[in-house]
Amino acid sequence: MPVTKTTENTLWGEDCAHRTDPVKGSGVGLTAGKLVRACAREAEHLARKAGTIDREMAAVVPILEPTSLAPVMKILQDIDLLRQELEGLSRVLGLVCTDEVGSLTFQRAVLDGVTKLASQSVRICTLEDEERLLAGAMAGGDGS
Repeated sequence: MPVTKTTENTLWGEDCAHRTDPVKGSGVGLTAGKLVRACAREAEHLARKAGTIDREMAAVVPILEPTSLAPVMKILQDIDLLRQELEGLSRVLGLVCTDEVGSLTFQRAVLDGVTKLASQSVRICTLEDEERLLAGAMAGGDGS
């Protein structure tokens, strides 16, 4: 894959390089199901990367000055939260991939089981309510 050589490439590696040419492929588009599966794999990949960053930063904590620990610990907590949210998103997308015809309804308890964080479960599971309210508002009603 051709990439543009930039300072960032040499500092951060090829993973950060921007494509300059379209991705080569068969020219056939992806079905929605395959695209969701690919997104689930990508979310899992990003969760693993966040976990690696978290572990690498945690290894540095013992050598830091005591005055710099609080901000570093906050960053570590944020990275770990991001990792957990990516893992949850990957599992939700994996569930959606099992629905070949797009007609399955997933019960809240099932979604709660794959999203470990309550805040993420609320964000995902309230989307339908938000869409219903928006549709009602656009139609001049209250969405109920």
